[in-house]
Amino acid sequence: MWKVVLLFCLQLCKSTAESTARPIYMVTIPHQIHGGTMEKICAHLLQPNETISFTIHLLMEREYLTLLEEKIKEKDFYKCIEFRVPMSNEFVGHIEVRLRGKSFEVENKKKVLITPMRSMTFIQTDKPIYKPGQTVKFRIFAMNEDFLPVNEKYTTVELVDPRSNRIGQWLNISTNSGIVDLSYPTTSEAPLGMYTVTAWQEQGFSNHEKFKVKEYVLPKYEVVIKLPETVTIEDTEVKVQVCGKYTYGKPVVGSVKLSFCRKAFYYWFSTGEQRDICQRFIIMTDKSGCTTQVVELEGYALNSTGYEGSFRADAELTEEGTGVTLQASSTAKFTDILVNINFEDTPNSYKQGIPFNGKIKVNQADSSPVANKQVFLNISRSGMAETQVLNTNENGVAFFSLNTSSWGNSTVSLKAYYKKDISYTFGLVSPRYHGANLFLKPFYSKSKSFVKIQDFNEEFECETEAKIIIDYIIKRDELEEGATFVEFFYQVVAKGGIAVHGRLQTHLKDGEEGSFDFTFPVTSNVSPYAQVLIYTILPSGEMIADSNNFKVKKCFKNKVELRFSSSRELPGGDTNLHLQAKPGSLCSVRSVDKSVLLMDSSHELTADVVYNHIPVQKMNGYNYRVEDYEQDLCFNPFVRPIQKRSIYHFLHHSENDIFSIFKSLGLKLLTNSDVKKPVTCYENDYRMRFSVRENSPPRLGMAGAPGPNIAKETVRKFFPETWIWNLISVGETGVIDLPQTVPDTITEWQADAFCTSPEGFGLAHPIGLTAFQPFFVELTLPYSVVRGEAFQLKASVFNYLSQCIVVKVSPAESSQYNLEPCEGCEYKSCVCADESKVFRWTFTAKALGEVNVTVRAEVLSTEELCGNEVVSFPDHGRADTVVQKLLVQAEGVQKTTAINALLCPKEEFTESKTFSLELPEVFVEGSAKASVSVLGDVMGRAMQNLDKLLAMPFGCGEQNMVLLAPNIYVLRYLEATGQMTEQIKAKAIRFMESGERLWSRK
Repeated sequence: MWKVVLLFCLQLCKSTAESTARPIYMVTIPHQIHGGTMEKICAHLLQPNETISFTIHLLMEREYLTLLEEKIKEKDFYKCIEFRVPMSNEFVGHIEVRLRGKSFEVENKKKVLITPMRSMTFIQTDKPIYKPGQTVKFRIFAMNEDFLPVNEKYTTVELVDPRSNRIGQWLNISTNSGIVDLSYPTTSEAPLGMYTVTAWQEQGFSNHEKFKVKEYVLPKYEVVIKLPETVTIEDTEVKVQVCGKYTYGKPVVGSVKLSFCRKAFYYWFSTGEQRDICQRFIIMTDKSGCTTQVVELEGYALNSTGYEGSFRADAELTEEGTGVTLQASSTAKFTDILVNINFEDTPNSYKQGIPFNGKIKVNQADSSPVANKQVFLNISRSGMAETQVLNTNENGVAFFSLNTSSWGNSTVSLKAYYKKDISYTFGLVSPRYHGANLFLKPFYSKSKSFVKIQDFNEEFECETEAKIIIDYIIKRDELEEGATFVEFFYQVVAKGGIAVHGRLQTHLKDGEEGSFDFTFPVTSNVSPYAQVLIYTILPSGEMIADSNNFKVKKCFKNKVELRFSSSRELPGGDTNLHLQAKPGSLCSVRSVDKSVLLMDSSHELTADVVYNHIPVQKMNGYNYRVEDYEQDLCFNPFVRPIQKRSIYHFLHHSENDIFSIFKSLGLKLLTNSDVKKPVTCYENDYRMRFSVRENSPPRLGMAGAPGPNIAKETVRKFFPETWIWNLISVGETGVIDLPQTVPDTITEWQADAFCTSPEGFGLAHPIGLTAFQPFFVELTLPYSVVRGEAFQLKASVFNYLSQCIVVKVSPAESSQYNLEPCEGCEYKSCVCADESKVFRWTFTAKALGEVNVTVRAEVLSTEELCGNEVVSFPDHGRADTVVQKLLVQAEGVQKTTAINALLCPKEEFTESKTFSLELPEVFVEGSAKASVSVLGDVMGRAMQNLDKLLAMPFGCGEQNMVLLAPNIYVLRYLEATGQMTEQIKAKAIRFMESGERLWSRK
């Protein structure tokens, strides 16, 4: 027979009787604080009935820091103190609170985690991919979590190639305004693959950035596949659109090979009868550069369970005339769920007497809203049930408000649904309508007094005031007689710390219910999440509180603006780049060819990337090392003794009470107020138990602009991939205009910038400038050719004038190569508006290295007709000459000879070694090359990441020694080779001390 025993009845009764006589104290501090930074702690003392000494100390490994020392005389006290945390290695410290008076004395202590301050370091390269022989340019910049620049010192910055050779090294590099600018020229024989830049801070932390070295030709256009995000079981067809667009914005005309597939599941026991289902199409793009294919889904086995839950479209777009082919792929999710329902921004607990507000989001399978439709909400409690019919708005959201006055302490079940599911047939997939369930538990309050922060369904904009609305129910018999107001206190937790705090008075209205509001400034200090806490302490000593999380738009204090004087310019023309930031800012400005970013745009610096480096964006509980584990208050050792070699988990976790609110914000709470709900004990409650080895440690889990004038004859030969890569100071005005000459590439140039100043970091929105002229010639060249071998040189002439023209194309002669007209080819032709024409020659290179290939296209003045159209002869821009470089490599088979030597110089002496390089009797002239690789640490490659071998000893005898001994040798090696850091040393010593203690107990 179950017997219910309420714990602490006597204590609770006694607490209630004496509460009016005792002072109530409360201290809040983030559970994790950072050494070397400013943190806040808030202290509160109510109804002191005598002079009380109130002190707060931070107890660290070797320091005892006084945070507060006050004498409080019969007056309520509230204060938030900002203090600097001493520099420290990672350490579990304590916050100690002491209150002493003549008749009142209390001491409380809680654990806090102190971690070393680690600045956020970013490494930005001018582009994500390089050709052998190009110069890698990169910048390292550092700032703290408040986005203030940090003048960091990097002991080592190293560049490592794909073979793990350190090919570049910079020592003791210091930043200027948080930024350091470095570069490294790669060789023409640089190994292909992934390279890594690593910056080592003095504290031993490291940051990495990768880039690729590859032999490539920049893509001239982009291929994009558009298809639905989701295909449902009731769909009968899918429209697949493939589009090609040049980097300067014009459409690509060509042929498309499209495949649309659904892949089968394959297992080791599969019979092979089930195969992928695919359809393939060959189609042409229209003048818009797009083509659309309707794919019938009848044969795609939508009801079968033997296929993957997605469709894949692969497209190859081949440019007409040149034969250049680029690929793209895209996937569409397949689902049998036609409608998804979710509870959004709805809590899992209710406060009796305060309306329970929530919202139901109803989406179709493609995430589009189910607008203006009925949705059903079933409410069940204590054997009672009711169903409400709600209507969604245009956003697919249905709001509801439930009266909780009669809910008592029962658990309430909410179920939202749109339609009932179709009956299920084994082995077949059928349409479903996904519902949502939510179980609500009562929030504990001894007096049935509550406070509730209303939701806000949008992001707060920066540089505005956030308005927070609070509802409350306060029982009048909990207040002093004649009370006309209640004082509330609020804290805004952001990035793991207390960012904003304050107090306010709200005048009581007739009855027990009311509402009030307050505002706080929205800045980057509270982005991306503002976690708002509101609380008050009643005269009885009971605390009522609530918290809510609000999204804040990602923003920065330093507002950076970047813009070109116009959005379109002629190649080789002049433009102005306008830059505006906080006065005194140092800005990194970059502009690259859009073609480069088509190859890889994953390394771009965005607000999301910066914010993702913040150690804490939103708090949710405590770090496991400072968790407040509570003893099982229902355990009686006299009734059930603990057996030897066993562990009983007597851990009580508080939930749906005041303590759980503070814990959800990551705030340590030290108080003698009533913050936890009583525990209900059962005589035959179940306990989890398991056996362990003796002496083994417990395992704990971790918590637009007008178009340009037409140019005169142009000669285009400047084709950089990075146009602008500058560090610029905006000076005291904060504004600067930078004259720039546009490169000769016809493309879109994408520009961005970030700035640092004493006031903070800023990031400009990316902008673009299109370099374009309506008539031009473009060469299609490979990355490289072999001397003596012939290939087909293609020159495309584009006409974006409004009428047809007659063009003549002629290559320049050169001693470095031979050009022969192809059989039957003509080099004079009509090219009508928005069309292009390709001309061909047979090209044979005669010289090694980079050769210049020159082709000229000019518009002819003629009375000829192009079809039935009169040709145009423009006043300007009648000719365009392009000069491009082509790499010519040596013929034959490459042969490599390696020579090794071991140099062992004595102390304070150097040693040299001379190598004799002998060439074979027969070799290709001009092809001989040599390279040198020096490794200063003989065992370096074999011993990389040696610090990862450090391990915590545990177990008995030989188990302990197996883990303890390597720590000693690892430590000696790292110290001898200069790889030791304070962080690694402290870790190793801690492990060895633990191992020694385990050994001494044997």
